[in-house]
Amino acid sequence: MLFGPDLTGPDLARRPARGARVVTQRFVGTLPAGHRMLFLVRGDGRLLPVTRAGGPAPRPGDLALLLSA
Repeated sequence: MLFGPDLTGPDLARRPARGARVVTQRFVGTLPAGHRMLFLVRGDGRLLPVTRAGGPAPRPGDLALLLSA
């Protein structure tokens, strides 16, 4: 399961109406408050998803795809 049990398809579809956006940010140490990581793109182009089991450990320079609050 992608993103964990609290981020279902219907929930993700409703979030934009409440102001949530999918944004990208270079990882530089911590994720911004109020954001959830959905995917991580490594420097070599690999796309790593966050799943029910957890997510990849970000490294400096990785590109994070985040869901804003």
